[in-house]
Amino acid sequence: MIFKIEELVTFGRSQCSSGYEFGGLRNYYVLHFVINGKGEYKVGKKTWRLKKGNAFLIRPNESHLYKADENEPWEYLWVCFTGDISTVLKNININENNLCSDIEDFDRVLDIYSKLKEPTKLQKIDDILSNIGLTYMLLSLFAGNSSKVIESQIKTRNVTKNHVFGMSCFIEQNFMNPISVSDVINFIQLDRSYASTLYKKEKNISIYDDIQERRIEKAVKLLKTSYSIKEITYICGFKSYQNFITIFKKRFGLSPREYKKHMYLLL
Repeated sequence: MIFKIEELVTFGRSQCSSGYEFGGLRNYYVLHFVINGKGEYKVGKKTWRLKKGNAFLIRPNESHLYKADENEPWEYLWVCFTGDISTVLKNININENNLCSDIEDFDRVLDIYSKLKEPTKLQKIDDILSNIGLTYMLLSLFAGNSSKVIESQIKTRNVTKNHVFGMSCFIEQNFMNPISVSDVINFIQLDRSYASTLYKKEKNISIYDDIQERRIEKAVKLLKTSYSIKEITYICGFKSYQNFITIFKKRFGLSPREYKKHMYLLL
């Protein structure tokens, strides 16, 4: 499943006036999360009537209109981002008939949103990547519950993909921290055995091995830089220097130091 969020363009919070409407075309994706009130969202001939706890997605270059309720105008959070996520949207059944979601854990949305930083003020690459990672998390919360406000339910196969997608996103954005398998599973709040089985079946790799594999891939890239082995250990999220050496040697048959020396000999 190939997808990529390139940039968080902007984000905000809006309290709309009675009957306020907005529409047209965008050249990026926009996710809205309804905090209070009501409104409706139209794409083509499809109309969704939404309320507190719902979310909706605007896709690039797609004509749309959304309007606040006359009596209970809505308030919402929104995030705009660029990238190519069309493949993953197709795989989790998000299309012109299904662009809305019922968010079960709205506190989680608010928590993630509170950590976003104004994109125009960011200079450090860590902050930019953090924003992208938080946007992945918001998208996974949207995708994981997208069957609640559509006419037909997503098939079990696609629900499975949503859970795996959420876990994979969490790993991708957090593997450089000392996360464990429990942290990944707690993120999607599933039974440990069930979640582990789903992940292994869908990705053909265990959650633990996937975490370590991503750390190793990052470590290999960093071995080409001036970072010391000890620095790489902690940058990549390994719990100790010895843990890094053991896992690396099991993967390549060489210690990180030997591997680095071997690379220099090949230059």
